[in-house]
Amino acid sequence: MTDIKINGDTIGHISIAEEVLAVISAAAAMETEGVAGLGFNKLNMTDLMGKKLSKGIKVTANDKDKNKKLYIEASIAVKFGYKVQNVAIEVQQKIKTALETMTGIDNAQVNVLIVDVQLKNTDDIKKEADKIQQ
Repeated sequence: MTDIKINGDTIGHISIAEEVLAVISAAAAMETEGVAGLGFNKLNMTDLMGKKLSKGIKVTANDKDKNKKLYIEASIAVKFGYKVQNVAIEVQQKIKTALETMTGIDNAQVNVLIVDVQLKNTDDIKKEADKIQQ
């Protein structure tokens, strides 16, 4: 929560819902080269019914921490052929930058969990094999 002040007087507060932070984080992660998609770290009925826009992103705000740190856990699938560690680092950087730019939050800890490696589509493999045989 951020206090809004004009001429030193507090006129109100701004709060950003965790779901909004998750959507921002999900969009940033999906913009990263080598990310095939976001995965589930825990399934629930809301995820299965498609109502959760930010599947694969878990946001935890620790109000008990004196720095009020924000914790983001991004579960991602990496495209085959990309170096997993490099993709994960890029995801961390993109999420942190997006949160700082859009919300002003600059104390987020971003953890990345690799939940899958997406292999090439079998149709693509067959096409490549056909080209080689010709």
